This record gives sequence, structure tokens and C-alpha cells, in this order.
Amino acid sequence: MFKSEKIGLIIAGIVFLILGFLTLGHPEHTFVAIIFLVGILNVINALVSIYIAYNTASKEVRGREILNAFLSGIVGLIFLFSKETGADTIAIMFAFWIIFISISNMTLAFSGLGIGGFTRILYVLIGIFGLYAGVGLLLNWGVSAVSFIWFVGFFLIAQGVASVVSAFLLPSDN
Repeated sequence: MFKSEKIGLIIAGIVFLILGFLTLGHPEHTFVAIIFLVGILNVINALVSIYIAYNTASKEVRGREILNAFLSGIVGLIFLFSKETGADTIAIMFAFWIIFISISNMTLAFSGLGIGGFTRILYVLIGIFGLYAGVGLLLNWGVSAVSFIWFVGFFLIAQGVASVVSAFLLPSDN
């Protein structure tokens, strides 16, 4: 019953660990790469929205896709051509992401899905750390890119450890 959950948690944990160590090993490159990728993804999203708007018969869908293309295009171009604005925006986006994942971890700790003992404590501690980091970044989003990336790197490693440990603490399939 828990075999697929275990495999999923192990894979997710390994990916989080790899990303965390890469982030800590190359913080300046990671931050620039994130800004660039967000810019490219928004430009691609704008192009897809233009395609959908052009090929749909629905006026409602067309209007929504044109607006999406316009906004995604602007955000993409800002990220590609104004690294400082992109850096500030990325810091805020990741702060909210960290807060969301932290709240999810703490909710999961008390969900009754067979999580207890050490795993529950681990999820709560990581949740508290994540909330502290996320709120701290929101309150001081002008923090340097390197210190922000360090927060992200440590958070990714902690999330990876929690995922792998949780996988091994799930009940065995018999």
C-alpha cells in the first residue's frame, strides 16, 4: 500500500538534496539561473497563450489568454532584462513558497496519515524553520541574493532529509 509513496518520497528527497547542495555550492550561478528561467518560462507562457487565443472560438477564453499573454510577456521581459527587479521578485516568490511548504509540512505532521514520533517532530521543526526563513525574507526582501540562496539551499536539504526519512518510517507493505 505504501510502496509508491515510499518511492515518491525517496525520489523527491533525493531531488531536494541535490538541488540544495547545488544551490549552496554555486549560489551566484543558481540565482542568475533562476531569474533567467523564470523569464524564459514567462515568455514561453505568453507565446502559448497567444497561440491559444488565436485558435479558440470562445471570446471568454480569447480575452483571458490575451491578458495572460500580455502579463506573462511583461514579467518575462522584466526578468530577462532587469536582473535587479527579477532578483527582488524571486526573493518574494520563494519566501511565499517556503511559507506554503512549511505550513504544508506542519499540517501533514498532524494529518493522521501514519505520521508520528520522530517524523512528526522533524516536519514541525522544518516547518518552524521554513516559516522563520520565509517571513524573514518577506520582511526584509532586500536581503542579498547570496544569503537568500543560502536559506533556500538549507531549506531544500532539510526538506530532502525529511522526505527520505519519512519514506523509511512509513509502514512496510506485507
